[in-house]
Formats: sequence, structure tokens, C-alpha cells
Amino acid sequence: MALTGIGDSVEGFHAVAAAMTAGRILELFVDASRESRDDVSSLAESARASGIPVTVVGDVRAMAHTTAPQGLVARCRPIRPVTLEDLVDMHTPASLVIVDHVEDPHNLGAIVRSAVAAGIPRIAVPSRRGAPLGGAAFKAAAGAMELVSIAEISSVADAVRRLGSRGVWTVGLDSGGQTSIFGLDLLAE
Repeated sequence: MALTGIGDSVEGFHAVAAAMTAGRILELFVDASRESRDDVSSLAESARASGIPVTVVGDVRAMAHTTAPQGLVARCRPIRPVTLEDLVDMHTPASLVIVDHVEDPHNLGAIVRSAVAAGIPRIAVPSRRGAPLGGAAFKAAAGAMELVSIAEISSVADAVRRLGSRGVWTVGLDSGGQTSIFGLDLLAE
């Protein structure tokens, strides 16, 4: 089933703050025990000033997808996915990250953070057998999900073939590799 949008519920301070900056928040829920913290209070005031309803609740964990929402849950306008071809057309030379066999949403969030830090804010994720693009991935990405374009692909092998037919090189990454993604000369223009 194709994605119609992701990130309709975001939690954790950095993820919520980034969604606020992106203008996606529709409603903000603040845990009463954290309401007086300077960072949370400032974020809630910014939301109110922008006309976003802010509701203080006894405990936001009941509406959260993770066990540690840091006292904040935001209902948001979803981020719309793009096509694989759109990802290729967004940057010259074309560069994107294809995620394969990542089942832990925290690892997916970390990959998104690393891709953004490496200057590659274009991600392709498999539609099956992969980590969900939900609250846990958004929280682990610490706001970086707001900075990426995401395409859903049905097959990693097919995506690599399609990219190759468009002249896009494939580089496999391994945690034990000798060269960091940050030192990869292929991405120099």
C-alpha cells in the first residue's frame, strides 16, 4: 500500500520543534509535569502565538508511540512522499540513500540524521519489511525527518536497476567500511 503521508504524530522535543519550524503542527499536547520547563514552555508559547491549539494533559504517554515522548506529542499535517525519480531530479549529481533491511525505527531515524548531516536529504525506503516511518523514527531522527524527501519503493533491487538506467551510480555502505560517508569523493561536484 502506498504511503499517503508520514509524520502525522510526532513526539520528543527536537522532533516537535522541527515540525513547528516546518509549519506542520495542527495541535500540541504538553505533559503537565513538563509544562514549566523553559524549553517546553517556550515551544508551547510559540505554538499558541501561531494559532496552534495547545492542550496540557496529565500524561502524554497514552497518546505517544514511544515510551519516552519527553512530555510533548504533536498532531501534524503529514509529509507527502515523492517518487524515486523525483529524488534523482532534486540534486545534481544525483545522490540519495536507499534503506534496506532496517527494521528498527531508531536505526532508521539515525540513518536519516546521518544522511542529512552528509548533505544527502533524499531517502528511499521499502514499502515492506522495513522500519515504520512513525513516531519512534521521527523522535530518533531528532528533527532531521523534516529536512528529507522520502520515496517509498517496492523493491530495492528494482530501484537500483532504475537508478542505473538513469546513470546514477550505486555505492554500498557497510559499518565496517574503510571510508566514511563524509569523505566519499563521489559526491564532490
